[in-house]
Amino acid sequence: PPARTSNSVSIWPASSSESLTAGAALLRRLLRTGSGPDPALEAHLDLVLAKPPQASADFSTHDFYYWSFGARALAGVKGAGADRWRTALARTLQALQVGSGKPAAGSFDPNDPWGEDEGRVGTTAHAVLAW
Repeated sequence: PPARTSNSVSIWPASSSESLTAGAALLRRLLRTGSGPDPALEAHLDLVLAKPPQASADFSTHDFYYWSFGARALAGVKGAGADRWRTALARTLQALQVGSGKPAAGSFDPNDPWGEDEGRVGTTAHAVLAW
């Protein structure tokens, strides 16, 4: 069965995220022993680069888990695509961080596919790891 409930799948369709792809790319980078080309890794990174982070009013594009693993998978990757992805991440996180003067200031609302399970602490941890 899917990790997400049918309600959360309708709010956060799989087509708006590459969370597992980003996780796989990170693992391929960390566990890699050779220095030659890795077509599977390149394909993973291309999929991640094609879906840069973005904020949306209906939360449908929010995926802190994806952004966290995507940022770490792209660490050290050079090029305009990676730069655009990182810029989009910074803008998105700045837009979504709870502002000062509120009880949860500095944290992130758990409005993503994993928020119900992770809560504010887990969501904020993923945001910090991504930033």
